[in-house]
Amino acid sequence: MLRRIALFGWFLSAPVLRLLGASPDVIGPGTDYLRVICLGSVTMFLTMALSAGARGFGDAITPMWALGIGAVINVGLDPLLIFGIGPFPRMGAAGAALATVISRAVGVVILAWPLYQHGRRPRLWTAGGGLRCCASRASARSARCACSA
Repeated sequence: MLRRIALFGWFLSAPVLRLLGASPDVIGPGTDYLRVICLGSVTMFLTMALSAGARGFGDAITPMWALGIGAVINVGLDPLLIFGIGPFPRMGAAGAALATVISRAVGVVILAWPLYQHGRRPRLWTAGGGLRCCASRASARSARCACSA
């Protein structure tokens, strides 16, 4: 599914911008931006899924930190990649999109890290194949189970 989004975004970004009434001077940078964002859409999906999962397991702190750190990284990388400051190439709108994708990827790493630390993986399936209602030690604080297993 994500590959389709990336492919559709790559090939249809300019026609969609034209359909929305973008002026010709916006279509070039807008197409560059949308193509990079669509190719990096997997990071957006994983950020949302892992954040929702952590909150569902009772951990709202890790998603807050991941999104906050990602926002700071995005703000820091934007001028570097847009204007080509220091060793970074001048990329314009594509640089803004790349900064967004990189910051989301950092958020994914922060959100996924607790799942693989000290064996604290959520166990959603029981030995009998049934779905359990809560995770086992999914975060630093154990999740409370609201239903009986």
